[in-house]
Amino acid sequence: PMFNYLKASGIHTGLHFWGILPDSTEPNLAYPGPTLKPSLDLVQTTIDIAANYGFTYVNVHVGNLSLIKVDLAQQTWTPNQSSPRITLDLAETTFASSTHLLHKYAANKNVLFLVEPVPARSQFRSTILPQYALPVASLIKLAHKYHLGVTNDFCHIFADEYDQPLSVLWQSLLDKSIALAPYTKLLHINTVVPPYKGTDNHGGIT
Repeated sequence: PMFNYLKASGIHTGLHFWGILPDSTEPNLAYPGPTLKPSLDLVQTTIDIAANYGFTYVNVHVGNLSLIKVDLAQQTWTPNQSSPRITLDLAETTFASSTHLLHKYAANKNVLFLVEPVPARSQFRSTILPQYALPVASLIKLAHKYHLGVTNDFCHIFADEYDQPLSVLWQSLLDKSIALAPYTKLLHINTVVPPYKGTDNHGGIT
């Protein structure tokens, strides 16, 4: 009903992709192997939905160098210890191929396909875990090379680094945002509070 209302009202709308594969793995556009096609299929289904309702864009997160297990009940994203961590080069190559395919698929349906960076780590209560996500430096490189459409989530770019003085983190956010500016189509004005541990907390503005 909500999508029908948005369409009927002519409200400009986009979709932020989230999903879980049948084995509770997070979809991953940068990891080759048996989870890649189901990940692509889920994003393509989201693009189909956006096209059906006349929505403007579909936004996805960058992929990871490891497969991530998702527990929604506990709100945890945990690296799968049974899946080997791949090299950054392989992750970048796989992600570039995935995004090229999805960009072309979305363009054919008049939907803008966008990519968003994610924090370096995740936190549940006192537990902080690495996510092995493609770093913002990789997104900058791929955006320049392939002209990817980008969503700049300020909190996520800020949390690309950690254990640095606040002045260094703010300057890094500015430098990375400038580097991504020619390809940035959407902004997520997000929030972050100390301590700055490379996690996404959405808890207030500093």
